[in-house]
Amino acid sequence: MRRLAALALFTSVGVLAACTDPHNSLVTDEPVASFDLAASHGRFGGPPSIIPFTGDAACLDNGQILMDPTDEPFQLPAGWTQKIITFEDDFLTTNTEVNFDMLTLNETGPHAGRYLYRTHEVDDYAALSRVDLLTGTSTLVAERQDWESFDGLAWTPWGTILMAEEVITASFRDPQYPNIVRGLIYEYNPATGDVKALPAVGARSHEGLRFDSQGNLYGISESRGIANAGKPGESGAIFKFVPTRKGDLSAGKLYALKVRNGQTRTGEATWVELKLDQTTFDSDAAAQAVGATGWDRPEDIEITRQGNSDVMYVGVTESSNLAKNNGLVLKIVLRSSTFAVVSNYVLPGTNVPHEVADPVWGSDAGLGFDDPDNVEVLPNGDVLINEDDSPSDTWIARGSGPMATTVVEFSRLLDCGAETTGVYYDKFRRILYMNSQHAALHGGRDLTVAIYPPKGQ
Repeated sequence: MRRLAALALFTSVGVLAACTDPHNSLVTDEPVASFDLAASHGRFGGPPSIIPFTGDAACLDNGQILMDPTDEPFQLPAGWTQKIITFEDDFLTTNTEVNFDMLTLNETGPHAGRYLYRTHEVDDYAALSRVDLLTGTSTLVAERQDWESFDGLAWTPWGTILMAEEVITASFRDPQYPNIVRGLIYEYNPATGDVKALPAVGARSHEGLRFDSQGNLYGISESRGIANAGKPGESGAIFKFVPTRKGDLSAGKLYALKVRNGQTRTGEATWVELKLDQTTFDSDAAAQAVGATGWDRPEDIEITRQGNSDVMYVGVTESSNLAKNNGLVLKIVLRSSTFAVVSNYVLPGTNVPHEVADPVWGSDAGLGFDDPDNVEVLPNGDVLINEDDSPSDTWIARGSGPMATTVVEFSRLLDCGAETTGVYYDKFRRILYMNSQHAALHGGRDLTVAIYPPKGQ
């Protein structure tokens, strides 16, 4: 039986009342949570000292249930510590599955850094929830019956939240746009609770969402589009949306990336303008129509500044043109509004080992790099990479050139059935947040975990 949230329906399609952010005179620019998130821990300042594992612990199955909230779900290098800050049953949702996915703070505004937002990747009644880092309280912010598989999540420069559906073919149509059959991006306003769809950005299987320094929005199609030979309607492309007016994503121009060397899919690339059908807003079809370059399930993206250019990293979960299907991480230097340079920043068999079966962990989560998914850039330029498997590892890649010079294993999830999702860096407290999704341990409850560097860093 489904659990009903303790919030009132406010439309016929099942929207639950959205909670607005309360004002609190105790909130500062760098609030410290009442449950002591930051105290007595190190902080990311300069380049953190990353010590790779000297051995691997065996994962635990659901016959070894851990119920104690002090249990540590991740294996970390020596000196690193962790704390579970939320269990999935700390609040109620309509869907019996919770599936914690992406994370973001409210990065700007008078309460910046206080609220940790989180999407929920479920088949229907996809949701947005929030953890108040001052009080430790978890709240269901919004959910709707026709929302499905929320994955991508981003804080906008103007103080709203983007949350995106990761579906190629929607099972539940948006009542305002019944002819759109693919995933949509929605914009939530924390100040008012209002939510609106953004079809002009394109309808497709969305995941990672990030802005460049000019306010343009980038995203992907989480589908198979190897060398533009993917399934009909699946592009596997990388997109850029340039709004007509900054701060307004309801209108603008949509582009897809086209690499000149279609065989290697590296080197010089251009952004090609797309013509969206104004009824279906199908950006996969539009990308395929112009010959945009396709990858095999690109997923998360992150954008940072490097020298005089914005630089984008893209986790590609699978890459069928490789000898082994282990995925890769792209680095895309955004040289100008029309020109970019693409390289394989992390490539199994070149600068990181292919995954091989581990005698303890088994073939699905052995030693080596496999199925990269979420990415995050630390202040020193290091790139953190979550794997999309169960149980999953997190890697750290380092190097300012086209390819990482160092790639080492940073953490390992100790739950045999779970997946690490949503790696996110908290610039206020300088700590990491990660989720354990599809959990088997801890009573089968998904977790959100804070991870701290060693003291003195």
